[in-house]
Amino acid sequence: MVTETTSAVDESLTTPADMSEEAQAAMYNFIMEYNKCMMKGRLDAATQPQQVQQAANDILIKCDEVLEQLKTHLLANDVNESLVIGMTHKMRSRGARNLMTKAMNNMAAQAAAAENAQKMGEETTPAQ
Repeated sequence: MVTETTSAVDESLTTPADMSEEAQAAMYNFIMEYNKCMMKGRLDAATQPQQVQQAANDILIKCDEVLEQLKTHLLANDVNESLVIGMTHKMRSRGARNLMTKAMNNMAAQAAAAENAQKMGEETTPAQ
């Protein structure tokens, strides 16, 4: 007697590579839009000093809308739900990691520049 679980039978095995060219193009547009959102968020945050963690959270929240659109698009094209969730989770995690790394590097560079400026100021001040 052969028995099958309905969840295994009902689950889609479609991957993004199985979608039509138009659907793949739309998927890549969502990915590019997400990357642009992250880049623009980093640039905007650099001009508005605030807590690094808060700036990163604000950027991620703003860009999550694009990931939701990507998720909706992939699910509408019958891509495997687990694959969609894994893909969007990985994109968000990678984006958050890159965002925090760049933000911390910027803070370190600003601190070093401030320290160098202070040293330069001390060297040019005549001793009394």
